[in-house]
Amino acid sequence: MIMRFWRGQGDGRRLPPVILLFAWVVGVPTLLAGLGAWEVERGHATAASYTRRIVELPVTLVQLRLLAATDPYASVQFEGARTAYGAALAVDKAREALAGVERDRPIAIARAWFPYATIAGAALAMLAGLLALAGATAAGLWARRSRDALLTGFGLVRRALPVLLGLQIVGLSLAVLCATLFEAGGLWFTERFSAGEAKLLLGALVIAGLAVWAAIGAVRGLRGVFALFTPEPIDVNGRALDAAEAPGLWRLVRELAARQDALVPDAVIVGLTGGFFVTEGAVRLAPNGMTLTGRTLYLPAPYLGVLDGRELSAVIGHELAHFAGEDTAYSRRFTPIYAGLHRALSALGGAGIGDVLTRPAAYVGNRSLGTFDAAVAHWSRVREFEADRRGALVSGAPPAASALLRVGALGPVVGETLGSAFNAPDAARADLVAGVLDAIPAAGFPDPASHLDERQEHPTDTHPPDRQRIVALGVPLDGDLMSRAARPLGAEDRAWP
Repeated sequence: MIMRFWRGQGDGRRLPPVILLFAWVVGVPTLLAGLGAWEVERGHATAASYTRRIVELPVTLVQLRLLAATDPYASVQFEGARTAYGAALAVDKAREALAGVERDRPIAIARAWFPYATIAGAALAMLAGLLALAGATAAGLWARRSRDALLTGFGLVRRALPVLLGLQIVGLSLAVLCATLFEAGGLWFTERFSAGEAKLLLGALVIAGLAVWAAIGAVRGLRGVFALFTPEPIDVNGRALDAAEAPGLWRLVRELAARQDALVPDAVIVGLTGGFFVTEGAVRLAPNGMTLTGRTLYLPAPYLGVLDGRELSAVIGHELAHFAGEDTAYSRRFTPIYAGLHRALSALGGAGIGDVLTRPAAYVGNRSLGTFDAAVAHWSRVREFEADRRGALVSGAPPAASALLRVGALGPVVGETLGSAFNAPDAARADLVAGVLDAIPAAGFPDPASHLDERQEHPTDTHPPDRQRIVALGVPLDGDLMSRAARPLGAEDRAWP
C-alpha cells in the first residue's frame, strides 16, 4: 500500500499521498514537457543558424577569393570576431568555417528533434498514469456492486495495469534521456572550450550516461512489473499430515465438508504459529521447502487444545465454508493474487538507480490497487459473516462465538511462549504446545471481553472484529458467553486433539 503520509526531512512536515501522486504523475511529466518546449525553440534556433550560414558562407568565400585576387593586402574582419586577417588568410578561415558548418549542420538538425521526443515521452508517461488511475477507479467503483463485478473489474485491471505502468516507465525514460542528450549535445557547438566548459561537458556526459543506465534499470523494473502478476507461494511453518498420519483429523474434516457441501481440502497442515486459515494458492512449507498446490487447510496446534469438539468443528467448518459455492472461485482467482500484488508493488519504487523512473509507476500501481480496497473489505466481511453462519450450522452459534473469544484470548500466551523458545532455544521445552497450554492460568482465561475488538489472523485476507462476528451470529455478549469463553482448561480439552 502507498504510505499514508510522507515525512519531511527533520521538520515533521507531512504531505498527503494524493499530493505525492499528483506530483509524480502530473507534475514531473509537466516539468519535462516544459523543458522540452524550451528546448524546441533553442534547437530550431541552432539548426536555423547553421542553415543560414551554409547558404551565406559560400557567397562570402567567393567574395573573399575575388578580394584576395584584386587586393591581397586587404584587411578582413569577420562579424563578431576580434581579429582582422589578410585576404588570403581570410579565405582559409572562411573555408574552414564552411567545412565546420557542413559537418555540424546535420548534428544540429538531428539535435532539434530530441525535444519532440522529450515532449512525447512526458505526454506518454502522463497519459498512461492518468489512464491507469481513471480505469482502476472506475473498476473499483464497479467492484462494489457484486463479487462477480469485483472479479471482472480486477481481471481487467490485472491485464491492463502492467501495460500502462510499462508505458509510463518507458515514457519517463525517453523524456529524461532525450532532454539530457539535448543539453549535452549543445556543448558540441561551443567553438572554444574553457576549463569550466570542459568540466560542464564532462558533467553532461556523465548525466547522459546515468540517464541511459537509469533507463536500463527502468526496463528491468518494467520486466518486474509484468512478473508481479504471478503470485508467490505463501510461506508457512508447518507439516502436512496425510490421512495415514492423522486419520481422526481427516475423518472430522471430511465429515464437516460433507455436511456443508464443501470441497475437501487436498492438504491439511499443522503448525505452531498464526491462526486458522484455508487457501487455494500455493503454499511453501518450512523447513523442508515443499510446495503444496490446491486447497489447503492450516491448523495451529496450540489452539487445538483449548477448544472442545463443538468449538473446533465450528472453526474448521468456518474455514471449509470458503471451499463452498462461489467462495472457492473467489479464493482461487482473486485473494492470493490481490495480496501478492500489494506485496510486490511495494518494491517497485526501489529499483536502484532507476528509482526516479519507476517510482511514479509504483505510486500509480499502488493507488490503482488501492481503489479496490473498499470493495475488497466489503466483500471480505460478507464472506466471513457467511462462513461464520455456515460454520455455526454444524455446531451451533454459541460454540462458534466462544471459539472466537478463546482463540483471541490465547494469542498473547502463544506469542510469549513461542517468543521465549525462539530467544532461548536451549531452555525451551521439547513440547511447545504443552508449554502453551501449561501457561494458561488454572483459574481460566483472562477476561475475553478485552479481545472483542481483535481480528483473527490470516495471511491473505481480512476479518471483521470478533465483536461484529459474534453479533452477526445472533449470540448475546452476556455473562454466559464470557463464562464459557473463559472456562478453565480441562483434561478433556487437552486430550481432544
